[in-house]
Amino acid sequence: MRRPSGALLLAAALAFTAASCGPSAPPRPAPAPAPTPRSPEPEGTDLVLRKRAEGVSFYALGTEPFWGLDFHPRRGWVLREMDAPDRSWPASEPTRAKSDGELSVSAERDGLRLRARLVPADCRDAMSGARFTHRVEVALVSDSGTERRLEGCGRFTAEP
Repeated sequence: MRRPSGALLLAAALAFTAASCGPSAPPRPAPAPAPTPRSPEPEGTDLVLRKRAEGVSFYALGTEPFWGLDFHPRRGWVLREMDAPDRSWPASEPTRAKSDGELSVSAERDGLRLRARLVPADCRDAMSGARFTHRVEVALVSDSGTERRLEGCGRFTAEP
């Protein structure tokens, strides 16, 4: 019997070594590129869309104490305050108070008058930092003359 030559043994050893290594691990993917900066969505967009879907055409909010005021063209003005039931007043369209676009609202129900000024001005919510198009001043005046003031920011949910 003839012995295999050294070259044949070397070739067989190389073939065995290559076959035993198996496929190499797939290469790791390159890291994802940094996201391309895009123009930011207007702050509060989700809230604007939600309010619009609820039929609200203008809303305002404030802190210390937390409060919110919505205008529904059919339902009127609705004031929500922390730890208090919602209060509503009949729909009354804001009137243009001055040539600078300031609007005023006045409505009364059950001995409580709602007065509000909607002043076009850049306004930033104190808690969230969200930007609004109006500074809003609300006064709640009772029949006895006591007055409580609320200040905050507001915006139309669509073009006024």
